[in-house]
Amino acid sequence: MFDDDAPPPLIEASLRPAVMASLAFVLVLIVATIGIGHHVATMIKKNNLRIIASDAALYMESIIGPLLQELANDDHLSEGPRRALREIFNNTTVSERVVSFTLCKPGGLVVESSDPRLAGNYIKVSPRHSKAWRGETTIELVTTIIEDDTGRQEVPILNIIAPIREIYSGRIIAIIEFDEFREGIVDEMRDISRFSYMAVVKTVVLIGSILSIIVVLGWIKIRNQGDDIARLYLVISQKKEAIEKHAHDLEVALRDNTALGERLRESYIRSTENTEDTMRRIGADLHDGPAQLMSFAALKLDGLRDFAMGPEADEDILSVEQAISAAMVEIRAVSRGLSLPEIADKTLSDVIDRAVREHEMRTGNVVKLQTDMENNPILATIGNICVFRFIQEALNNAHKHAQAGGFEVFARCDLDRFSVHVRDGGLGFDGKPESFGLGLAGLRNRIESLNGVFRIGRSERGGMELEFCYDFENSECTLKEL
Repeated sequence: MFDDDAPPPLIEASLRPAVMASLAFVLVLIVATIGIGHHVATMIKKNNLRIIASDAALYMESIIGPLLQELANDDHLSEGPRRALREIFNNTTVSERVVSFTLCKPGGLVVESSDPRLAGNYIKVSPRHSKAWRGETTIELVTTIIEDDTGRQEVPILNIIAPIREIYSGRIIAIIEFDEFREGIVDEMRDISRFSYMAVVKTVVLIGSILSIIVVLGWIKIRNQGDDIARLYLVISQKKEAIEKHAHDLEVALRDNTALGERLRESYIRSTENTEDTMRRIGADLHDGPAQLMSFAALKLDGLRDFAMGPEADEDILSVEQAISAAMVEIRAVSRGLSLPEIADKTLSDVIDRAVREHEMRTGNVVKLQTDMENNPILATIGNICVFRFIQEALNNAHKHAQAGGFEVFARCDLDRFSVHVRDGGLGFDGKPESFGLGLAGLRNRIESLNGVFRIGRSERGGMELEFCYDFENSECTLKEL
């Protein structure tokens, strides 16, 4: 498929970025070597100077500390300690290392100095002097010009500032600043820098070599897998085409299913409307047919009293009258329940109020109605029917099975969403879907066919609670145009 001596197209395209990345990596290593080497050398030199300063300060304090103890209570030295200091710094081995010294009290008052002109005067207090008064020893490598038999020459000097402490309390009673000549200090610092840079270079070269080996081995492996990648690319392309074709087929099927779902929903809505019409006709037929016939039978039965013979006949006639009266009440209640009131052009709050009042009139129950209607729209007829039937069926179910009062209806409506809750104070239910009666199951189907949500559960008081809610944007219970 490809030339054996040339990398596959995918690999060849990746070589240029790899070369550029390698060059950038080398540049980063060089910069990192310089930066890290400088930092490490600086830190080592500082630590080395700090050790030298500490040793020198301890040595100096061990020699002159006992001579300066009277400074704990006085700002001046007596003649004896002064003579001893001059002897130490002029005629002992200390004079071979210490070029000059200055002994200070707080505020910069010079108690004694190798320069007689400074004694008794004040010098400027620098930040290093302040650190010495806090107990820190500081050192600074400087270059000064001295004159000897060979003439003027620059020599490196260690300028050290250290505290002098009272022997028993450890309280700082003075500070001493002295310049110490240390032969070979510059060469020592240069050796430290060279050692630090060499150590960093070796470390960076080792890391770079390891990373380079990893990169080369990885590149070789990638090149050896070039043909496989190219073949895999072709397979992926073929799979992609198949997936795109399958996705197109799924999209077509989804559109067909969506259209079918819309037709089913529309069919269910039409079926619901037809069912309501049928129930309305059955209610009217019950009222105009059997109810009228039962009324006629009751009148005729009342006329038979005059022909009744004996108290037993009167008692039988009374029993039949009571049965006919009870049947008429049931028939009229069924008729009213099947027939909807005129709610086609009513607002949402009117439909809710009408459903509650119808239940109260039919059963004698007292229902607590609460509404929070930020928005009070007029729904489409199918929406009003669904709301009315939900409240009617929920209250009827509570009336039959709750075995208690405490009926409540709470409705809330804002610009985007509507919900209604029906609660009772009864014993509740076990929460299993199979425990739903035919009325609740049909109610759920009716609500979900309109893209609404139906929930059933226990209220906070322990009784049954039914909820019906929907969003105006997603529900079929759309607003009716005014």
